Amino acid sequence: MENSTIDRGLTQLRDIHLPDPVLIWPPAMGWWILAAIIMALVVALWLGIFIRRRGLAHHALKELSHLEKDRSGHGDLQSFATAVSGLLRRVALARYGRSRVASLTDRDWLQFLSQSGRTQRSSHSWNGDAGRLLAIAPYAPPGALEIKQLGFNVTRQSLAEAARGWIRKNT
Repeated sequence: MENSTIDRGLTQLRDIHLPDPVLIWPPAMGWWILAAIIMALVVALWLGIFIRRRGLAHHALKELSHLEKDRSGHGDLQSFATAVSGLLRRVALARYGRSRVASLTDRDWLQFLSQSGRTQRSSHSWNGDAGRLLAIAPYAPPGALEIKQLGFNVTRQSLAEAARGWIRKNT
């Protein structure tokens, strides 16, 4: 009787069956967590770069505005151009790095400003009077440049607007 019970029990057993195949989608929980971490890192990196660049733009534009209003220290056009040149140089160093910007002088510097500041709406070139003034003002002795005698057709406002446009484009 025991054999018949065992035989009956064996006949009721199912044959060996394989588990269902592992699907690619949806991924396991670990992959979702990894994807979320990667996305968070990408967003944090992008925000860090955005905040840094906006901070640079904010400070540079604030300094330019201060230079425009400060008639005591930068009353004449030469000293104003010298200060603007220094500001643009610092912004360019922060934005493009010392190896690319530090060695640029004279025409190379003006060409760099023109190329990096060109936009579709504004094709401002630093190769005109504003650029020439920007190139020579920092190196001339204070008060040595007679702007009208040299034939420069530049005002504080036009120089400031050109610098403001370049800063906005490059920060």
